[in-house]
Amino acid sequence: MSFKAVANKYWGKAGSGILYICLDDMTAMLLLRSADVEQPYTWGNPGGAVSGTEGFYSPEECDEDCEDRYRPSAEKETVEEIGFLPVGEDLGSTVYKDGNFTYVTYIVSVSKAEKERINSSYNLNYENTDLSWHSLSDMPDKLHFGIKYVLDNLDIDKMNIKKNASGMKIRGIERTVEFDSGSYYIFA
Repeated sequence: MSFKAVANKYWGKAGSGILYICLDDMTAMLLLRSADVEQPYTWGNPGGAVSGTEGFYSPEECDEDCEDRYRPSAEKETVEEIGFLPVGEDLGSTVYKDGNFTYVTYIVSVSKAEKERINSSYNLNYENTDLSWHSLSDMPDKLHFGIKYVLDNLDIDKMNIKKNASGMKIRGIERTVEFDSGSYYIFA
C-alpha cells in the first residue's frame, strides 16, 4: 500500500533521515514507530520534517528549498529519537519525491563496535518504542513507506566491498555517487 493511499498530506514540506547499516553482518537499524506519530507501528529509520517546515502539507504545497538543511535535520532527528549521533561512513543517499515534497535518506555504514555502542547506549524518545537490527535480506513486515522506498532502490544483493589502488574501500550501491572523500562505484 502506498503512502498516498494512507494520507494525502506529509508532516513537513521536506524531510530527511539516516539509515544505519552494518556491513560486517549486513543488518540495518530500524525503529518501531509509536502510536503518537504518523504511520504508527511501522519500522523505519530516524528522521522527520526538515527544521522550519513542520506542519501538514499536501505534495503541491511543498515548495520549500531545503538543500542546505537536509543533513543537519537528519542528524538532529537522530539525536532526538535515539539520544546520540552514531559514528559511521557515508555510503550515499536516496531521494523520494512526491510533487514538491522531497525526503532524503542518508545511508551510513557503522562498524560492529559502533553497532554494539548503539545497542548499549540508545535512549528512545516518544516517537519510537523499539530499536532493533534486521538482516538486509529479511526485513520485517510493516515497513514505513520511506524505508520501503529506500530498500526498493538499494540493491543489497549487488552491494560489493572492494579496494581501489589507494586502498580506500569502495562500496557499490546502484549508481556512482560522488562524495568529498571520493567516489563510490557500481560493481556488477
